[in-house]
Amino acid sequence: MRSAKVIAIMLVTVLLWWGCRKKVSPIPSIEFIEQDTYEVADSGIGVDDDLIFTFLFEDGDSDVGPIEGTGASFPSQNIVFMDARDSNNLMRFDFPPIPNDVVTDDGVKGSFDVRMSPKTIFARTDTTIHKLSDTVFWHVYIVDEKNNQSNWVNTDSVVIIKK
Repeated sequence: MRSAKVIAIMLVTVLLWWGCRKKVSPIPSIEFIEQDTYEVADSGIGVDDDLIFTFLFEDGDSDVGPIEGTGASFPSQNIVFMDARDSNNLMRFDFPPIPNDVVTDDGVKGSFDVRMSPKTIFARTDTTIHKLSDTVFWHVYIVDEKNNQSNWVNTDSVVIIKK
């Protein structure tokens, strides 16, 4: 009788522990943190420095980017920036290698930067209200090896100055 109570208590304790464990989703998630530039010349004329965007990410099965030292080449071009002015205008970037020491049994989380050349940013010419400047921001998401698409986040706006 006494051993049945001990076993019952142990079983309840294990079930409570198991139920309280945080389960990280195998679908990646991202969060926009910051960008270093808020104004750029049209077509990057006279600008040599890239725009740098910083994001946080989390992926429960650690397949959002290549793990350092595994030789895996996937994923390629799995960070997607969609121009908010034109959904057909997509830019893709490679996810950086993930250091082995940040991968855990609960997946991987960390931050990554995306470097965008200002020469890829163009002001619209299709309206008269954009004679001197234009403004753009991007909708961003990432895709993992199993084609799980993360949530979408928005960058801050960038003013494009016409020269």
